[in-house]
Amino acid sequence: MHMQKPKNVIYGSRILYASVILLPVLIIYFVTGSSGTKFDIELITVMMIPVAGWLYLVYLLSKGRFWVRSVFLALTIINALKILPIILTPEGLFGLLLLLPNATALYFLFRKDSNAWFAHYLMEENLARIAKRQKKEQI
Repeated sequence: MHMQKPKNVIYGSRILYASVILLPVLIIYFVTGSSGTKFDIELITVMMIPVAGWLYLVYLLSKGRFWVRSVFLALTIINALKILPIILTPEGLFGLLLLLPNATALYFLFRKDSNAWFAHYLMEENLARIAKRQKKEQI
């Protein structure tokens, strides 16, 4: 039985997609500043690795992967702990700009209807594994 994706999961996923776009834009702005400095291709390459990973995780999340919420929660907590001691510095404010969308997304992703949807997909995934294992054992 297929369960419809709740709006909270859609909102959370969209916020995470937006945050992955926000990160490179902010980095480019702070690196180049208003001086118009030419942006370095190595920096773009280095930035694209975590961006690609982030996009893949959000994709998995939007497909119902239960464990991805925990990954985002852990990353958000780690970032918050890193930002707290330097919150009043420019780097801390920059980190806070990146932390707020992630915390907002997690709010949506851990709502009651979101929890039910993720649990449903986890149950379906486990039932499919059991059925597959039983089919192999019959052969």
